[in-house]
Amino acid sequence: MKKKYGWEILFLVLAVAVSLIGFSNLFVGGAHEVSAYHLAHIVTSLDWLVLLLVQLVLIRGGDSRRHRAIVPSASGSSSPGPCSWRL
Repeated sequence: MKKKYGWEILFLVLAVAVSLIGFSNLFVGGAHEVSAYHLAHIVTSLDWLVLLLVQLVLIRGGDSRRHRAIVPSASGSSSPGPCSWRL
């Protein structure tokens, strides 16, 4: 059986890598002041990308129980933080 979602997983890994490279100039350059807005933007952006990656890996591995267990948090937050994952 052919493995599904190979290209999608590769795309998300590349998106995470590009995001980390893009945000790295805030920390290694020293020319910019890192604000709370920057940190919130980094965390929420990477959080969503990692959530998509985890979902694809779970679907690909046939672990539908854990795939369905990852739900939005009860607090109504739009960010899927670690406390919203019922694993």
